[in-house]
Amino acid sequence: MNKKVDVIILFGQSNMEGYSLASYLPKEKLDSYQHGFQNIKMCYECNWSNISIDFVPVKLGQGFHDRKLRFGPEIGIAEEISRQKPNKEVYIIKYTLGGTRFKEHWNIKDGFCYYYFKKHIKYALDLLIKKGLVPCIKAVVYMQGESDSEHIEDALEYEKNEWELIQDVFQFIAPYSIEKTIFLDCGVLNIVDCFPLYQETNKAKIKNANKDQRIVYLSTIDLGLTATKERPEEIDYAHYDSGSMLIFGQKIADILLNRKLLD
Repeated sequence: MNKKVDVIILFGQSNMEGYSLASYLPKEKLDSYQHGFQNIKMCYECNWSNISIDFVPVKLGQGFHDRKLRFGPEIGIAEEISRQKPNKEVYIIKYTLGGTRFKEHWNIKDGFCYYYFKKHIKYALDLLIKKGLVPCIKAVVYMQGESDSEHIEDALEYEKNEWELIQDVFQFIAPYSIEKTIFLDCGVLNIVDCFPLYQETNKAKIKNANKDQRIVYLSTIDLGLTATKERPEEIDYAHYDSGSMLIFGQKIADILLNRKLLD
């Protein structure tokens, strides 16, 4: 009998991709993060420029790709799963593209990001099947909405657009999911200069979560995440500080573990 394996899907824009700088991470943890988590593997496509063709151990450098070493929530996810369930085997599939909006990029009819998201998910699931594994998707984690919080017309349409996407995602993953599978919808950070309409976007996300018990809203504001606590010359107001990115990933894992989705 083929072995069942737990799968987590991550998708969205740049804060899911990972712009956080590894240089701010605790020195005592840096080596383990660079070595990677051998039990938590990921197949990823970030910004069309940082791509893995197979599942590889989660480690630093699997976010936005430039001359600096960066990371996304996968580090905190892998660390927290490994802390609570040592040697637990989990497969993550990640697809991200920064600066993207629903209208052009994520709408289910002709958004090119949504098209390539589904294509990448199918590719990664097929990889697992070819390895003799049976993928079981336990959660889909979505971090998007920042770009839609810049213009009123986008924010006002967010509830409808996201609802259509969520329902289509559930339909798409149905052959690989279970009744308890959740859609974890992450809120937009309260940085008015970057995302002036963050409240409208987050209200839309909360409304959608109230319509379907499979949707879980995660408030990044309530988590206390920040984007302004690092050196002034390196502050990136639109993206999480490194410490906050770790907390973000750890919270995602904690939610899944508390729901016993990774038993």
